[in-house]
Amino acid sequence: MSHESVPRLRITLDMAVLLRTMNTMKTRAIGYVRVSDEEQATEGMSLQAQRAKLEAYAMLQDLDLVAVLADEGISGKRADNRPALQEALRQLRAGEAQALVVMKLDRLSRSVRDTLDLVDVSGREDWSLHSITEKLDTSSAAGRFVVTVLAALAQMEREQIGERTAATMAYMKAQGLRVGAVPFGYDLAEDGRASSRAPGSRTPSGRWRPSTPPGCHSGPSPRR
Repeated sequence: MSHESVPRLRITLDMAVLLRTMNTMKTRAIGYVRVSDEEQATEGMSLQAQRAKLEAYAMLQDLDLVAVLADEGISGKRADNRPALQEALRQLRAGEAQALVVMKLDRLSRSVRDTLDLVDVSGREDWSLHSITEKLDTSSAAGRFVVTVLAALAQMEREQIGERTAATMAYMKAQGLRVGAVPFGYDLAEDGRASSRAPGSRTPSGRWRPSTPPGCHSGPSPRR
């Protein structure tokens, strides 16, 4: 071996060590995919399509995608009835990975409140959430800003629902329409605008109201 080849070999070995070190420093990530029964035939929502996008995103972002967990045929309304999601959260909590990657936030949950709760958990447990469609990465300042905006929108939505509900109830009261449950001893009037006292119930004076419909008699027919 010539003296000139020794430095080259040393450089090659140093590069190999550097590349190995860089690979070991990669952020370990868990991918999560979900599809409900109604979405099985939807283009772009299949588990295979989601998995392919997660793998491409991990390569682009230099993430070490250690696993892709899937919940098939399960709705996103609740998080506690999805075994794959619960397993992903367990691994993140145990420090086996440092990031959770989803194709879209609604794959994680269709509830904004649940999504924000998971983001809050990720901050406490020191792992990050990546959503490809929303370009969300909570490990960055921009990602945390997006979460803040989502929280503000959720708060505004809740307040607007409360305002609309109060306005609707006030309008119904002004129109004489019933608001709330029918009081005990009352029936709805035919027009739905008020409650009439139910047959067989007590009147305000404490007397029983006859249960016989109007125009009918429970006793003997009157003499002609």
